[in-house]
Amino acid sequence: MGATAAMIVTCLAPSEATADANCEATLKQVDGALNSYKSLDLHYTMVTQEPGKTATTMKLRTRFKATKTKKKQFTELLAPGDLKGTKVLSKSPTKMWIYLPSFRKVRKVDSHTSDQSFLGTAFSAADMNLTRYSPEYGCTKSGSTLNLTARAGAAVAYGRIVMTIDGKMLPTSFKYFDKGGSHVKSETRKEYLCDGKVCTARTMKMINHAKGGLWSELTLTKHKINPTISKKLFSKRNLR
Repeated sequence: MGATAAMIVTCLAPSEATADANCEATLKQVDGALNSYKSLDLHYTMVTQEPGKTATTMKLRTRFKATKTKKKQFTELLAPGDLKGTKVLSKSPTKMWIYLPSFRKVRKVDSHTSDQSFLGTAFSAADMNLTRYSPEYGCTKSGSTLNLTARAGAAVAYGRIVMTIDGKMLPTSFKYFDKGGSHVKSETRKEYLCDGKVCTARTMKMINHAKGGLWSELTLTKHKINPTISKKLFSKRNLR
């Protein structure tokens, strides 16, 4: 049997179809585990290390408000002084704005630049907003490992993601591949803090292999689960 014919038979096999369906159901559970809150108020310290340079430290506060299908996010830089007051508003993965105090202007983050470095860190704006996977990715499953492949036409930064999950359906590691198939980033998440069904990782570390091993680690320093947050916070006017 030729290679092409073998691939077709494999894709049509009932066991594979069942595995795909099971994986998609699991991925929806992961989405549910990551988005089970109504609101969050999180403070982080982020250390970034670029090879051959002195490590830098930022402090930031991120607030979230979510429904079953949508999430709004407002991030403000608290330190260092030259970045203090920088704010980022996200209403969806393709609707983001940033306010830079040095320019005193609100600028839209174009979707084609959202995968670029966020203020020199290993994270991108897209990374910081990616919390729902099932709408944009199909998947296959092997044990606790989910192999996600971008759906046709999906506006995503990564063509493929390999995700490892724990027994609570929470991600513990990721491997990110660009649309050309290159392994460009790796991420680990550790020490989830849980209040009922709402869980938040204490540490998240991203390594950018495409930039020589540049890494950034977010450490949670303070958190509030389901606090009252005004809708007015998530407005472009509030960025100023």
